[in-house]
Amino acid sequence: MALPGGEEEAGAVPAEDEEDEEDEEGEEADIELPPVPAEIQTRFLELVQAAFPDKEVEITPLDLLQKLRDIFTQVLEPVPGAPPVSNQTREEIQEMLKEFDTQIMLMRLLQPRELNIPQERSMDITLDEALKVGQKFTHDYDFGSTTYLGLKVLGEREGVAHKGSKAIQVLARNNPPVIPCVECGQPAVVCEPGYYSAWESALCEKCAKKERSEWSYEEMLPIVNSPRTGVCGYTGD
Repeated sequence: MALPGGEEEAGAVPAEDEEDEEDEEGEEADIELPPVPAEIQTRFLELVQAAFPDKEVEITPLDLLQKLRDIFTQVLEPVPGAPPVSNQTREEIQEMLKEFDTQIMLMRLLQPRELNIPQERSMDITLDEALKVGQKFTHDYDFGSTTYLGLKVLGEREGVAHKGSKAIQVLARNNPPVIPCVECGQPAVVCEPGYYSAWESALCEKCAKKERSEWSYEEMLPIVNSPRTGVCGYTGD
């Protein structure tokens, strides 16, 4: 697969091998990206080259979308000694992130066989009955303001089953992405309630305390290390 940052234009990223230019229905199998704003092209290509040191790599379209989303997220993060991304470019990237989220969600729903996603199971069975090491699966949290999760079983371990308050324990957590303030680009600490993503209304403490919305600083939701952050009334509990 040819990756962005090579000789090809940054706006189109092939999702299949170059020799297989069309899918089974005869249509092009490329993941089309909007033009990368000139302001961030250098930074974008640097991050792409760091994420894909090999120009030819085997990767599924879904994994590619997720990596590209992560790269555009990193573009928004402050770089020491570099000017912050302009508000116009920031808005364009945030629109891209929303589109990535939509495409990722649809791809998970429409390609369960390719992703080796198991059939829907109830909550009344144990994990070892439903999942195996190496298996990919999805989990939809909440059916009102749903958070769609794409997960993979990386390993298993033997342990003693605890009871009471220690019955469930977190063994590891992901590294949280730096969510930038929509006003100034600095790392956000809170977001306004009522959105389906913290990225849409994330604010640093300084900007959040300005009288810019109907919400006071005390009423805003904290940015927490969870895909659920900013959704509904989630505070990390």
